[in-house]
Amino acid sequence: MPQVRYINSESQIGAPGVYILEQAPASPVRGQRRRTAGLAGLCVRGPASKAVLCQSYQRFVDVFGERDRNSNGGPIGGHIWRALQGKYWGPIYAVRVCADDAVKASFNFESAAGGGGTEVIKVQAYGPGVAGDDIQAKVTTATNGDANYFNLVVKLYGKVKLFPNITCHLALDNTNQVIGNDDGTIVRVTKLAPGRPINNAPSTDGADADGYVFLGQTVANYTSVAGSDGTLADTDYTVAGGPMEILNNTRGIQACAVVGRSNTAIKAKIALLGGIAAQRVWFECPDDETISVNDAVTERASIFGGRLSYWFNHEMITDPVTLETILVEPFLLPMSIITQTDPYIHPGDFDNVAFVGGSRGVYAEMSDPDRDLLDGGGVSYLNRDLDANGNSVIIPGNALTCDFAVNNEDLDGRYMKDFLLDALGQRLRGDQFKGNTKKNRAARSAACSGFLTTLAKNDLYIMRDEDSGKPRFTYTNDLSVNNVDDQARGLQREKLVARLIPKNKEILLMATIGVDATITEQ
Repeated sequence: MPQVRYINSESQIGAPGVYILEQAPASPVRGQRRRTAGLAGLCVRGPASKAVLCQSYQRFVDVFGERDRNSNGGPIGGHIWRALQGKYWGPIYAVRVCADDAVKASFNFESAAGGGGTEVIKVQAYGPGVAGDDIQAKVTTATNGDANYFNLVVKLYGKVKLFPNITCHLALDNTNQVIGNDDGTIVRVTKLAPGRPINNAPSTDGADADGYVFLGQTVANYTSVAGSDGTLADTDYTVAGGPMEILNNTRGIQACAVVGRSNTAIKAKIALLGGIAAQRVWFECPDDETISVNDAVTERASIFGGRLSYWFNHEMITDPVTLETILVEPFLLPMSIITQTDPYIHPGDFDNVAFVGGSRGVYAEMSDPDRDLLDGGGVSYLNRDLDANGNSVIIPGNALTCDFAVNNEDLDGRYMKDFLLDALGQRLRGDQFKGNTKKNRAARSAACSGFLTTLAKNDLYIMRDEDSGKPRFTYTNDLSVNNVDDQARGLQREKLVARLIPKNKEILLMATIGVDATITEQ
């Protein structure tokens, strides 16, 4: 069944499907967030230009590695790894960015010692880059005892993985079956010719004392290719069909960002993607932490869009390997909160301090006039505060989109609308090829209205009239929003008008304390 599509105009209607054309409501809207983040950036290893769902930190490490090649304190090569530090994260999609000319490390294993045999298999790193040169492999006797089979043992930084009972005998080839296609498997094996590679002998043909050969290692009379990171360019992020578009097109992602690289080219691509009718918000920030409040407001003024969000005040965290203080993008904190909280929770809700304990501060302390200037200029920012126990915490001071329109300026409002549109759009898909009859329309209206009413009764999303308690929405799909000619050609309009629950953006305390009022210390 075709997926729900989000469009900018009725002229975009094409193949059969459910189309959502959002209309600006007449009343102010405030709202909530979504749950899954997508990050594009450099990683130590792993597949390039592929969105991989990581539902745990260990899954990310298994696929993409950690800080640097052996996580031993060298230059940080894992920009997405750095983005994940010092925070709690729910599910994320990670897309590794690689240079176009990056190379995968490999080594061809032969049927005889000395490099005089037939090349039987190629063992290649799953992803490109110099980290592939750290992978070791060796051929050993098959577990099943069949002379036409062999085991492949792979080692990386002391961790060993056994792939048992591989065969390339005659027309047989079970390499893909044994190795599998899991993104956490660090090698792929290709049959080059029928036969069986000879077992690796210790300290022979380049092998170490345990019989392992490094992928990419130069050994006389053997074929190998050294891994290479290549030369990184902006186009490796922005190219058509590349990492940024992959994030934008992956269903289930609601918050996207590029980490570790920010410049004019990256932001131009973000502006383009943020203008496409989709349910994900793109986050961005100044190119570095040294920009002033005034310059941030100036740059923000050139950025427009309800699905773009610009953040100020880079966050300070602790590098868990070197214990040094490092800086990360300010939008990572709100993005991590998004993945941890329910859709109706604002990222600035003070209850969210439970999710921000790893933050060590912000680059620039701000005064009240600074915060007023940023908020007035449409800039989202991080703010230092104290929790209930008097501990210093960093929490979003606001959360805005790059749209000054009253109904679209609040980021939580954008996410609340998307939550409702997605839920209703999925319900409409069920009726896509049903007959357009009064009975079917009534059933659809009842289902959608029931969903919205349930939310309202639980004080979620939909406001209720404070006197009558009735939900403040109308759902219509009769001839008042359709005409007979449109219905005759298969076009059916459903109209929702709803008032969503606002936030207390400002709370004013009016207090009188004088000689006639006594405060007694207990």
